[in-house]
Amino acid sequence: MSKVMVDPSLLLSSRSSEWVRENRSSLVISGEFMHLVDEDPKQMLRHLGVYEAEAMRTRERILSSAPEPYAPRNPLPEDMSIRRGIETVEEALFKSGPLGAVYAEQWRFLNTESWLLSARRWFIDQLHKKGAVVVEQGQEMGRKALREYIGTVIPGPVPSQVDAALFSLATVKWIVVGGPTVGLALVSAPASALAGISLPPVVRAFDP
Repeated sequence: MSKVMVDPSLLLSSRSSEWVRENRSSLVISGEFMHLVDEDPKQMLRHLGVYEAEAMRTRERILSSAPEPYAPRNPLPEDMSIRRGIETVEEALFKSGPLGAVYAEQWRFLNTESWLLSARRWFIDQLHKKGAVVVEQGQEMGRKALREYIGTVIPGPVPSQVDAALFSLATVKWIVVGGPTVGLALVSAPASALAGISLPPVVRAFDP
């Protein structure tokens, strides 16, 4: 079974962290994030908007709920025009600040594994800023229609974790899909390769 990555924001509330704990055998989280939480929890959690007085309690919740850290399994695409685009965004994310290494690892996961869940827009906003193309679809469709829509626009099977129970979890605000599953590009790969340019990486973000 393919695993889905959870953004650290899903571990900041009791309700969503409980869902993560119940489903963690089918989930992964950024190893960079877990390292930073272990190394300097107050500093790291401050960047996530957690007050210092709540930092240690939040750290305990994270450690008791977090799934296994992400370990890269799949390589980036061999097509150099696509690969250059992915690596350019990854490098920009890495340099984006205290959470840069976390964002870069999540970006790598999107482009090799594909599905990520988040409670906040932080990661999506960084993708916009650093050169990725993010195609967003919001709640105006309604949850049921959006759930069906995801199944029609994303090739291949939808992970079992993305089910009706997930859509009813109010703290899950974004489902982000990228890489080999989405397979979108603004320019054809052969044309961009001949021109010596990189393809702008594309992801889809759904707000349930």
